Parts: sequence; structure tokens; C-alpha cells
Amino acid sequence: MKKFCRMVAVILCMTLILDFAKPVFTYAAPAAGEEAGTGSNAGSTGEGTGGEGSSGDEAIDTSDMISGADSDIAISGLSVTGSQAGKTIKVKFTVKANSNSKRYFINGINKVCPVVSEGFPFETTDEAYKIINGSGNTLECSYSFVAKDNLETAYYPVSFMVVYGRKSTTIGTDAYADKEYFVTKNISIKLVAKKTAATTETASADDDVSLVVKRSPKGSYGQNTTISFTAVSKNCKITKVTPVIAENFPFETQGDAYKTVSSKGTKSLPCNYSFKVRTDVATGYQPVSFSITYIKNGQSCTVTKSLNISLTGKKEKNGSGGGGGAKSTPRLMVTGYNTNTDKIYPGESFHLTLHIKNNAKRAVSNIKLTLSTAEGEFLPTDGASTAYIESVAAGATKDIDFDMNVAAGLSAKPYQITVKSEYEDSSATAFTAEDSISIPISLKDRIKITEMTPPEDLTLGGSSELSFTINNMGAGSLNNVSVICEGKEFEAEEAMVGNIAAGASGYASVALTGTKMTEDVAEDNCKIIITYENASGETVTYEEKTTVLVMEEMPDIDESNLMEEETKPKANPFGWVLLLVIVVAVIVAIVVVKKRKKMRKIREEEELMDDDLL
Repeated sequence: MKKFCRMVAVILCMTLILDFAKPVFTYAAPAAGEEAGTGSNAGSTGEGTGGEGSSGDEAIDTSDMISGADSDIAISGLSVTGSQAGKTIKVKFTVKANSNSKRYFINGINKVCPVVSEGFPFETTDEAYKIINGSGNTLECSYSFVAKDNLETAYYPVSFMVVYGRKSTTIGTDAYADKEYFVTKNISIKLVAKKTAATTETASADDDVSLVVKRSPKGSYGQNTTISFTAVSKNCKITKVTPVIAENFPFETQGDAYKTVSSKGTKSLPCNYSFKVRTDVATGYQPVSFSITYIKNGQSCTVTKSLNISLTGKKEKNGSGGGGGAKSTPRLMVTGYNTNTDKIYPGESFHLTLHIKNNAKRAVSNIKLTLSTAEGEFLPTDGASTAYIESVAAGATKDIDFDMNVAAGLSAKPYQITVKSEYEDSSATAFTAEDSISIPISLKDRIKITEMTPPEDLTLGGSSELSFTINNMGAGSLNNVSVICEGKEFEAEEAMVGNIAAGASGYASVALTGTKMTEDVAEDNCKIIITYENASGETVTYEEKTTVLVMEEMPDIDESNLMEEETKPKANPFGWVLLLVIVVAVIVAIVVVKKRKKMRKIREEEELMDDDLL
């Protein structure tokens, strides 16, 4: 009997152990929206709002994370307040999760922080390391940076790391495991160079202002003449125009010789002057200079521009233009030029043809032409900057050729070449004259596309992004840069990039919508078209091709049913084995007990029989 009680006690203990171990052998998946292994404290912010940011020198550790797809996350609603170098720049944007894939879904944006690299344009204060925490599928981010002092005016790329969760929609597949992912997103911020003592003294340029004349001015000795022109500037505001009275000023220094035409600041200033021609002027063209004051980049600048006026001098009995029987000065002038190319670039060479005309009524001979520039912008290829002409008849023209090299490092603007003429008339009287021509310089545009990220899981009717970096490898800036993509399998929205300074980069992200499934393995089926204005103001288009695949849309998976399946307890085969062992043990125990009782009864009956026999 005691042994039976022990057996029953063992069976009861084993039953209690089985009940206690039941949660261990039965696994229940977490409910939808609840992370396995976390309690009720997981997540502290709701969808659409940003959690509190934490600051410090520590960066986000990505060693246990997986690099995600760029199309998983999008940045929208970018707002930038401030642009001055050395000042506070406030940046606000929204980080949003995309649902582009049928194989997984985003189940929360966890963290956002700036990526502090070598090209980071802001001071590395606590704000540069601030981490904004979240838990929903959208996260509002706000940063208050301080721009570095030594920045030049340009668009600067700023990167942000986004950490998010991703959950697979396919059971038993490790390729889209339920882990934490990260991706880097870029934005472009325009920053303006800080004004310093060196930059406040804005240098004037010869091409800042030009004089537009409708009629060539003429005058005769001792008579009044009118000079009318319009001072024009494309980017500056003209405030004042004044004649320059120099030693060779051909008018009497009275009246309009001291007249100043002024305005509060305009890009087009009409000027009218009435001068009296001096009686001792020589017949021919003479320059008249004007000092022009204008506002450029907020600073006052001055430039001198000249007009040529045709004057008729007093005729003497023995000749014209001077006393003592001297004849008038024969005018040998440069009337124009041609080049063998439409555009001239720094560091290259070109062929220059000068057109020379003898405006006198008599021939000139023994002519020497000398070319020179202010700072060696143009140099003859053969090293000789002179040319010789034996003679030019009265009223005749002559063409002179030069092969020129262009200095490297020139800007996109006109540069002046001075042409000095030395010649003699038929009486061997020596004369000199100077003319100037302007050669416009253009800059070559060089664009390189890098960091191309094709859209991931672009399906029929679905949307995704094609992103890449535009690198300006040329010497001039690229202004008003825009990007559009063309292809038969998708539609695209135009993306605006802005201005990209020389040597800088701009980030482009083009939204694509699938319209036709890619039947075969297509190559270069997407044409990227980049349109911009170069340093010369010309609109230029750059094209490059890449590959974009549009896949068939996968059937939707009901995530709620999937979660219900996951929440169902999973059968534990070890529990059934243990239960079967216990049942067998109980049966064996019952059989043993019954057999022992039967043996005991037989022994008692035998003892009784023995007593009766006695």
C-alpha cells in the first residue's frame, strides 16, 4: 500500500511539472504592432511626431543592422531657414516610410541623425550629433545647425541616417528577416559665403556695363554736337554717368562737360550730352570716355567706357588738320575680326584674323602691328606678337592672321586685346594708333553622375525613386538644374536640383510610376535628361542612360490574417511524448498494484488452509 501511494505521488508531481513547463514548449508570436522581446514600454511616440532628441558624441552603431533599400524611406516637406555662412541654419523635414514592396513592410521609423563626414558644412556642435527617436511610420525632424565660416556660395549635400524596422510578409523566409535596417538619405542646402573685408571690396569688371548707341556720333570743329547713348547692365544697378575730362578731350570744358546723369539705381540709364567741339581737333575718330558708377553685390563700383566720335577738323590753305603745310593724320583702324571657332576655351588655341582698313585718302606703308593683353590672357603660338604689312592703299582693307594660345584659368567673360599700329605716309611721316578688340571666353561643362541607386521593386501602378548625385567637374557653375527621366515602361516627375557650384555636387531624386511591365532583361531603357544654364547663360542638356525594371504586381497579403496565424500557439511534439510516457507509466503502475494484491490474497488463503489442517 505504501508503494502504491508513492507511485500516485510521483504521477501527481509529474503532472504539475508538465503544466508548469507548458509555456516553455508552446511559442506564441507577438500580436500585430508589438515587438517580440519588449514590454509595454517599447515605443514612446505616436505616428507623425518626433520623439525627444538625444545629443552626444556617440554615433549610431550599425554593426548589428542591415543596409536597407533607398526606396524604403522618403524625405519630404523640406524647409530651410537661413543661408548665411557663420549663422544659424534651421532645417525641418518629414521622414516617411514607403510601402513599395510586397515581400515586407516597414513597421516603424526608430531613429534619425545627421551623418557628420568630411564635407559636413555645419559646425560639429551637439546639434550635429542629435538623434531624433520615433516609432511610427512618419517622423518630424527639426535641427538648428551653425554653418561654417569659410564656406563658399554653393549647394551643399547633407546626409541623414534613418534607422527603421522591417517585417517580412513571407513565413519561413530569411531574406527579409524581421530585423533593424538603416539607410542614408541626402538633401541639398544652399549656403551663401560670409561677407568679409576681402569680399566687400567688389571688383568692377569691364563687362558689367555696356554703352548702347543708336547713331554713330559725329561733330565738326567749333560746332555743337550731341552724343546720345544708354548705359546698360544685366546684373548691376547704374547710379551715375559722368564725362571723363582728360588731355585729349575733344570738346570745350564747359556746360555738359561737367554734367552728371544720375538715378537711384537702374539697369538702363539713358544719357544725352551736348558738347561744343574744340576748334583745334584733327579730322578722324577720337574716343570720348565716361565714368560709370553702379551697385554690384551691394557695393559701389566704377568703370570707364568709351565711345568713338567722328570729328571733322579745320582745313588750312596748305592742308588739313594742322599748320605749316602739314597734312591730316591718316587713320589705319581695326574694323573687326574673325576666329576659326564659335567658342574659345581656356588652355586651348584658336586662329585670329584681324580686318585692317586705311580710312585715309592716301596710302600708308611700312606698317607694324603689335598685339598685347593686360595680363597675358592671349599669347601668339609662335611667340611673335607682331606682324608686318608693306602697304595699304587709300580706302583699302587688309586681313592679318595670328595663331593664339589662351591662358588657363580664365573666367567666362570677354578679354581685351590691344592692337598697336605703327605706319608711315608717302612723305615718310611716322604715325601710331591703338585699337582694341574683345574676345569672349567660354567654359566647358563637365558633368558626372555617381551613386546611382535604381528604384527597388517598381511595379505596375507602383511608385519608387531613381536617385543619383550630379557632380560638376567643370570650371563654371551650373544654374537652375532640373532632371527628368524618359522611358516606355514608366512615367516620371521632373525634379528640381537648383544651382551647383564648380567642384560641388547636387543630389537628384526622380519619382517614377510603373506603367508597363519589363518583358525581357532591358538595358539602358531609362534616359536621364539633365537641363541647366551654364556660366555663359546658355541652356544646355546632358543625357545619360541607365536600367530600370518594372515588375508585375504581386497579390496583396492580408497582414491581419498573417498576424493571427503567427499568434496561434505552435504544437510542441515533446509535450505529446512526455504525456504518452506518463500514461504508460500509470498503466504499468496499475497492473503491478493489481498483481501484487492478487498474490497477497493467494498467500492469505494458503495460510488459512494451513490453519484449518492444524
